[in-house]
Amino acid sequence: MSTKPTLTYFGVRARGEFIRVLAHYLGVDFVDNRVASIDDELRSKTTFGQLPIYQDGSVTLAQTGAIARYIAEQHNFLGKTPVERAHVNEIVDSAFDIISSYFRSKGNAEESEKFKTAILPRFLNSYEKKLATNKHSAGGDDYTLADVFLFNIVDYVEFLGFAEVVKPFAKIQEHLTHFRSHANLSKYISSRPTTTV
Repeated sequence: MSTKPTLTYFGVRARGEFIRVLAHYLGVDFVDNRVASIDDELRSKTTFGQLPIYQDGSVTLAQTGAIARYIAEQHNFLGKTPVERAHVNEIVDSAFDIISSYFRSKGNAEESEKFKTAILPRFLNSYEKKLATNKHSAGGDDYTLADVFLFNIVDYVEFLGFAEVVKPFAKIQEHLTHFRSHANLSKYISSRPTTTV
């Protein structure tokens, strides 16, 4: 059995990619266990009968946000003050709002248009304002979990076909460029499996 932490998630980006990107950015040596489905044996190892799960020694965690915060806390990456950590959580939770809104809109033309023209731009405007004030999105003096989540959600919506919506936001574009050029992340991004979602 591997002594490395193991992330188990489907072979897609979606919610699991937040953890993969974070782990690669921080240089965490982990097993990226991509599965096609959850069988009964795997389900019995989960907390809530769903993925992702993260196994680190005797610790098994569910829920993307909880896993990401656990990894970030191990690397002093959650922010230095209560206020900064609260702003980190703002960004983390907003990323989940975006991904949930996207998947709810799929298959419904009216909702898809609303996501493209109203919901996504609203979040992007907020991100742009934060980054215009401080290149660290949680407002501190260094990068945090918030910055990785902001990078990943915007990178993901570009992948999903919304690059033209993202394009006008200059500070977000700078943020994307910074993280895409990070040594650990650029290596992962260039080699990660091709997926449809």
